[in-house]
Amino acid sequence: ILSLINPWIDSSKLIYRACVYVCVVEGVINGLDILGISVPLVTSFVKMMPFYDSMLGWIVPSTLTFAVTYVLHLIFEKRDDSF
Repeated sequence: ILSLINPWIDSSKLIYRACVYVCVVEGVINGLDILGISVPLVTSFVKMMPFYDSMLGWIVPSTLTFAVTYVLHLIFEKRDDSF
C-alpha cells in the first residue's frame, strides 16, 4: 500500500520504517499467540484489535501509525523548506 502512495509520501523513511515496525511487532505477537505463547497484557490488548480473528490485526495499528507519521513528515518537510 505504501508503494502505491509513494508519490504523495516522498519515499519517507520515517513513514516506511514506522509502519513496517508496527506490522512486524503485530505479526510476532500474532504468531506467538498462534503457538500458544502469551505475552502478559500485550497479547490481550492486541486480541481486542478489529480484524484480529481474521489475521488482519495489523490494519488498525498500521493505519494509525501511518496517520501520525504522515503528519510528522509534513511538519518536518515544511521545517526543512523554510531554511
